[in-house]
Amino acid sequence: MTAKLSCIKRSLIFAVKKKTDCSVLEDGYNIIKCSINHIPQLSRIYREVFSSYPFPVCEEEYLEKTMNENVDYYAVEKDGEIVAVSSAEKDIEHGNAEMTDLQLLQNTEEKDFLSCFFSKWK
Repeated sequence: MTAKLSCIKRSLIFAVKKKTDCSVLEDGYNIIKCSINHIPQLSRIYREVFSSYPFPVCEEEYLEKTMNENVDYYAVEKDGEIVAVSSAEKDIEHGNAEMTDLQLLQNTEEKDFLSCFFSKWK
């Protein structure tokens, strides 16, 4: 397991076990539901992180299409820059969603953003 995947796995376990008050993040951090305006930043982040991926998440057209159809994108911003991102692919017919494309950028792995993403998806 790569160090990055190991870190994400630890963060997921931490997020499930810990109850975090997501109404208040650390100073300067804000969790948002992404809009069309965030697509260039999302695309840049995915290009930086994924050298290959089964879906074209690096392409702005794909992000806009999925955002308009069945995917909610959430991010944590600090000073206007996205530092963590995740998406929830919704299956409305069956009433569930799959968490995908989770990225915690440098120096954010130990923060409890995952619990906040989970709370937004509920």
